[in-house]
Formats: sequence, structure tokens, C-alpha cells
Amino acid sequence: MDKRQYAIDGVLTSFALGYKPEGLIADIVCPRVYVDEDSGYYYIFGTEHLKSHKTIRAPKSGPNMMNLTMSTSTYLCNQHSLADHIDELDIKRAKWDAESSLVEDLMDAMYIDLETEVYDLMKATSSYASSSFYTTLSGSDQIDSAGGGPDLEDLLDDAALKVKNGCGRMANTLVVPIEVALAIKQHSQVQDQRKNVTDLTLAGLPRNLWGLNVIVAGSVKDTAREGQTKSLAALWSDYMWVMYLDPNPGWRKMAFLKNFTYRPDGLAWKVTKEDVPAREMPNNAKFIEVFESGRDPKAVGTSACYMFVDCLV
Repeated sequence: MDKRQYAIDGVLTSFALGYKPEGLIADIVCPRVYVDEDSGYYYIFGTEHLKSHKTIRAPKSGPNMMNLTMSTSTYLCNQHSLADHIDELDIKRAKWDAESSLVEDLMDAMYIDLETEVYDLMKATSSYASSSFYTTLSGSDQIDSAGGGPDLEDLLDDAALKVKNGCGRMANTLVVPIEVALAIKQHSQVQDQRKNVTDLTLAGLPRNLWGLNVIVAGSVKDTAREGQTKSLAALWSDYMWVMYLDPNPGWRKMAFLKNFTYRPDGLAWKVTKEDVPAREMPNNAKFIEVFESGRDPKAVGTSACYMFVDCLV
């Protein structure tokens, strides 16, 4: 086997670290928590700090005790990577930066993989504390029903209060796939709000609805099997989520989802470039790999989110 020149490419790695595909929301709704080991424990904190405690300290007595509780669970960060060859003749002939373009395509596919993983986690009923944190809409309660849909404000308010009573934090975020967002935009209550709003989301919704910051999932995915004609479809289906998102996520902060991310040398993503000899390919080529050190998305605050299923007719 030939000894090849192999190294992390600093320029392409910097490009990868700054690249964010449009319409993907996994890193927003499932914020990253960086870990020092690729496997270990994470902590689930009790709610004793929300109880009413005796705080008066009597003369010559010790402090009152709160007795905080804390449990643990485990994470395991799996590595992820994608690679492809690019012919040096194609690099020379291209009217664009062919290497960066390849990295962009590889990153798109990597992010679609993460987006799918987070979406599957969000729609799994096992991610929720109990069945009282999700409901299936039907008939006149569906957003685009012939009767004009439900009282949307009440629907979202009830879900937000359920989150507050479950985790102690008032829900502040509404997550909607773009198809659901387009239906919500046509709802009479939202039409009234849109009249004097110019700062709109991807689907034309106001960025805030009744105190909830609106996040629209607009990603598409090719569902065709390898070798078949492409078939693009929305990655996110007709669900809707009301959740609490901490503006400064971290280890101790309340969150529905957290993505435990391993970056041993400070880089979550790396791009490597390797020379491929001409005798292995028709022309000299570059072998480019995008590598993620490791991740493990988890549902950690199972009462910090409320899910609506079958939002559309």
C-alpha cells in the first residue's frame, strides 16, 4: 500500500466550521453541549429549588437544608464522516472552487443526517415525560380544516402552560415544519397579526406569535433509493412543537434536547485531504473527507416540550 500525504486541511476545515445550510434547525432545537470524553454521564437535576422551603434561621441554629437531588444517565458520541474523490482535471477546469464545493455537498449530507436524527427524536413519544405532553389533532382542531381551524392562540397557550407546569419554565418557542407554517399563515388569527409585521420567517410567519419565538423547519430530503430518480420531500412532517429553549444553553440549563458533542482538539468538524495516485484512478485526484468527532443527541428534559401530531388534514 502506498504511503499517501494525509493532513487536516485548515482552509477547508474553516470553511466547514462556518457553513450552515439553509432551513436546517437541528443545532437550534437540540443545542450542543461539548464534552471532554466520547462517552460518559450527564446529569438530570431535580426541582427542589422550585419548592417552598423554610428559610428563617433561628438564633444559634444551623442553616435550613434544601437537599437537592440529581440523577445521571449516559451518552455515547458516535463518529460521523463522508468522503468523495475529485479529479484534479475537474479542479482545474471548474469555474468555481471545486474543493470547497465538494465540502459543501458533503456537509449538506452530514447535516441532513443530523436533522433526521433530531427530527426522529422530537417525534418519538418516548422522548416525552408522559402522554399528557402530546396530542393528535383531528377534525376541526387541525390547522387547515374546512371550518377555519381551532382557536390557535388558546391551543398554543394551553401547551405553553403544560410545559411551564412540567419543567418550571414557560415555553418560549414554537417549532413548525414549513407546510404547517404555511397553513398557520392562512389562519385568521395570524392574518390579523401579519398586517403590521415586516420581519417574517421563511414561510411568512411573524417571528413571534403570542410570546413564542417561531422556528420554521424548511429542509428537504431526497427519499429515493441509491440509483433511482430523485424524489425530494419535506424532511419534517405535519407536527408542531411548543417548547422551552434556553437562550444560553449549557450543562446545567433546562432543555428538551441536548446534543452531547465530543471535540478532543477543540474542533467538532475537520476536513482532511489526501492525494490519490494516478494508478488508482484515471487521473490524479484528491480524496476529501468531512469528519465529525462524535455526537449523541438526547431527550433530557422530557417535560420541556409539548407535541401536536397530525396538524394538517
